Amino acid sequence: MSGSKNITSQSYAKLLASIRQEMARAARVVERQKVITYWTTGQYIRKYIDEHIPHGGIIPFYNKLEQDLDINSRTLQQCEQFYRYFPKIDLDDGLSWSHYRFLLAVPDKKERDQWVARVRKEGLASNVLRLHLIEEQPLPGDGSLNEALKNPARGRLYTYRIVRMSDKNGTNEQWYVDCGFTNRIEAPEAASVLENKRLYISQKTPSGYRIKAVNARVEELYTFKAKVIRVVDADTVLAAIDQGFGVWTEQRLRLRGIDAPELKTIAGKKAKQFVEKRLQGLAFIIIKTYKADKYDRYLADIFYLPGEDDMDKVAKQGSFLNQQLLDEGQAVLWKL
Repeated sequence: MSGSKNITSQSYAKLLASIRQEMARAARVVERQKVITYWTTGQYIRKYIDEHIPHGGIIPFYNKLEQDLDINSRTLQQCEQFYRYFPKIDLDDGLSWSHYRFLLAVPDKKERDQWVARVRKEGLASNVLRLHLIEEQPLPGDGSLNEALKNPARGRLYTYRIVRMSDKNGTNEQWYVDCGFTNRIEAPEAASVLENKRLYISQKTPSGYRIKAVNARVEELYTFKAKVIRVVDADTVLAAIDQGFGVWTEQRLRLRGIDAPELKTIAGKKAKQFVEKRLQGLAFIIIKTYKADKYDRYLADIFYLPGEDDMDKVAKQGSFLNQQLLDEGQAVLWKL
């Protein structure tokens, strides 16, 4: 009886409050150090690149770093991008590493600064910021989501935009090719003067790659050949994606605009089998990717054509898996 009384006493409530306060303080210290570590790592990498890595040597450099450090190259590239995008950081501004990581998806400095100011003013948690960023990016297509799925932007394979970036001193500006999935490479040789108002395609040469300006639309970007590793569920696949220039990435792709039943249900298992049957044995699929969802999976349209080896033909004429799932009643419309 007395033990129960002690547990419900004011002194016990004070104990709880004290422990929670200490744990919260520890979490803040850890998060603060994480920001410092990632920013400083990015500074080290940027300085080394500026001093030692020749034009065209970025990919081998990151591959070696990944092997020697046993740290994913994407994480290391995010550190370098973090330092570049935020050359000065305020450790008392309330932004966590997750805040900064999500803001790396905002290429425009003025827009990034506006989001930072909003996070500070409104005290936005990182997951709330992520949702806001997703909402700011409209899904493609004219009119309703249904129309957007019936008339998908099939994209143009290996078409890129280029961006100009400078070192920490604002000098030595270089052009980079945006390969999607936060990956960028130094722009290879080009047939004409580079400008960010144009889009480019990659061309393989005996000595590597070159880029060539083309008459393409922004809606055609981020279209790649991919290999299905496995079907996670009816609206999610794990794929190895060829981004061009010899760059590959492994990503979970969430089929855009649809929602399939939960896998634990009979309907969910049936829907997954529907997808597995259509993708089974394919040498490759074509994906057109968009923004990432709140679980950091990229939204994608998937096109396939059994027995066809021509990538362009699959991209232009292949069956559209997202719409097939809707047509067969295996999924419903859903805007993420």
